[in-house]
Formats: sequence, structure tokens, C-alpha cells
Amino acid sequence: MLYFFTLVIVMKVILISLIIVASNISLALSQEVGEVTKISFTQLEKEIAKPSDKIKIINFWATWCKPCVAEMPHFEEVSLINKGDVELYFVSLDFPEELNKVKSFQQKKKLSAEIILLDETNYDYFMPKISKEWTGAIPATLFVDTEGNRYFYEQPFSKKELSEVVLGFIN
Repeated sequence: MLYFFTLVIVMKVILISLIIVASNISLALSQEVGEVTKISFTQLEKEIAKPSDKIKIINFWATWCKPCVAEMPHFEEVSLINKGDVELYFVSLDFPEELNKVKSFQQKKKLSAEIILLDETNYDYFMPKISKEWTGAIPATLFVDTEGNRYFYEQPFSKKELSEVVLGFIN
């Protein structure tokens, strides 16, 4: 009988802890809204190459890309959970003159990660510099580990898939 009551109490504590963690993640995701900055590809290259003790996640997307938009909350959540180990950048491939559209999108979606609007429309110039395997499809994501090694994925991510990839870099 004592075992049963102890088990019930432990289960309640675990349930309450999970609720608190989930609400804190939800609150953090809904409160902090990041910046939108327009930069050149050369500036982005420098940011990617800059040494870091964190895993860099550079996600290429556009406001009109439904799979891109669908995976953004997964990136935000995985980034928040692994905050000390991950730097997240959303790189918009919308047209450079659409800065206000991207800012409006970011406000509407309440995205906390830094959003970069790439001031470059010559995809043939910059895509092979990100990855020679990039066909131009989005969403596309570049992971850069703490040693500067690059890992490129031209696919949408589920939350589970993304978590597994990020944990693989951290562990």
C-alpha cells in the first residue's frame, strides 16, 4: 500500500515538472522576438566561418515555403532546449526588397531566433559555397560543428529528426 502511494506521489511530481517545463518553453517561444537583418552573402560566409564553441544551425527558408514555415517551430524549440550548445540562424531567401514582409512574418510567428534576409539573388553564386550538393530546394539546413566541419541537409525536419541530429553533434 505504501508503495502505491509513493508511486502516485512520484508520478504527480514528474507530471507537474513536465507541465512546468512545457509552459516555460512555450512562454519563452512566445515572448522573445528576434531581429531581422539584411546582410550580404560575404557577411554570412564570415559568420559561418567564425569559430564558435556552439553548434551553428543555419536554416535556409522563405515566407512562401510551406515546409520551411512548418519546421520553424521545431528549430526554435530544439534551439531553446539546447541553448548553451546551439546558435540558430534563419536565413530568408525572400527577395532583398521584401525586408518589411520578412519582419512582418517574424512578428506574426513570434520567432525568437535571429533572422537574416540574404541580400543576394544570384543563387548560382552562393549555393555551391554553402554546399556543392545543394540543388536549390528549400528548406535546407547547414550545421557547423565546433571544429568548423559542415553538414548539409536539403530536407524538411520533423522535431524528432532535428532533435536527433542536434544531439548527435552535442554528444
